Amino acid sequence: MGRGVRVMIYDLDLLVKLKIPDVTAVTTKDTLQRRMGYKGVLKDLRREDYWKIKVEAKNEKEARRLGVELAEKANIFVNPNKHTYQLGVGGQRTEVISHQSSVISYQISGRREKGEDRRQRLGEDKLYPLRVLVSYLEDGTADLICDALKNRLRYGKRILEVQRGTIWTLIIKAKNKRVARQIAREITLTKDRKKGLLANPHFQKYQIYV
Repeated sequence: MGRGVRVMIYDLDLLVKLKIPDVTAVTTKDTLQRRMGYKGVLKDLRREDYWKIKVEAKNEKEARRLGVELAEKANIFVNPNKHTYQLGVGGQRTEVISHQSSVISYQISGRREKGEDRRQRLGEDKLYPLRVLVSYLEDGTADLICDALKNRLRYGKRILEVQRGTIWTLIIKAKNKRVARQIAREITLTKDRKKGLLANPHFQKYQIYV
């Protein structure tokens, strides 16, 4: 009797960002600052498409190789003429995978500025980068993409599930992380036309990462 091939389940985290200025992010930032009163606290706003692809593979190396193939050859997630991407396996972000990729991050300062310790002692405001993942309660589009990968593109049983969302990076000026997180919640969750903009609770959910 032959021995079965041992396979593992891995989560591929794919972040995709436009190379050119992101009109959606610019418009959203302008609305929040000018129309919703966050000009003094929201210092910057960036947007990335997020895909979580659950796959079967023999090991992490094979899972990573499959992730690169999906990003660069499937012609679904990344357009190399328009996008850069970053790939993580199992929730751990990895180094850039291909020549068109770029690490996506916001660096507030490369070195400690003179007087920063004094400002902290006095309780003055600092800049806090927070990431907000907005995803869908139900997502027919992701289900269709999963089906296309399995059947039309013939990845078959190697593809188990596809989820999609948007990661917003907010640079918030606040006295501490707790206040920054609260401001991020206010900015994110839509309650009416003047409160919240990034996530509609009727069909979306969100998570905040500090």
